[in-house]
Amino acid sequence: MTFKNEKQLKDFLMKKCVNAVDNTEKKVHAEFAGNLNQFYTEFKPAEYIRTGALYGSLDKTGVQTNGDSVTATVFFDKPHYEKGQIPLQSGRMGWAEWDDEKIFDYAMNRGSHGGYVEGTPIWNESINSLGNIKGLLKSELKKQGL
Repeated sequence: MTFKNEKQLKDFLMKKCVNAVDNTEKKVHAEFAGNLNQFYTEFKPAEYIRTGALYGSLDKTGVQTNGDSVTATVFFDKPHYEKGQIPLQSGRMGWAEWDDEKIFDYAMNRGSHGGYVEGTPIWNESINSLGNIKGLLKSELKKQGL
């Protein structure tokens, strides 16, 4: 391919980079979504009422460009949980002692469902499966011919 000027070359490269970053973001998001779904389906609480807050907190920015920079971010909006007295499935009241940090840490790194049952550690499983994300991006750039 021949380029008439520097702008054409930069536009070509930017398009390829945007595609590679977009594909990488989709793969990373899909991996986290799969492990998050696994986490939610592997345990059905008998007493407490699930809020689904963590389930709904996975998000992504989409591809963003700023000058010559191309970025995308997959993240969890840390959910907020009620602490103290909470309603239970039985209609009685229970007591929630864990704060947001502890719940998030257990779900992401230990896969623990409230300390009752071990399950899929969302972050650890996702990162182990994805491997080196920079390597994944490099692979996507190569697929784009870069």
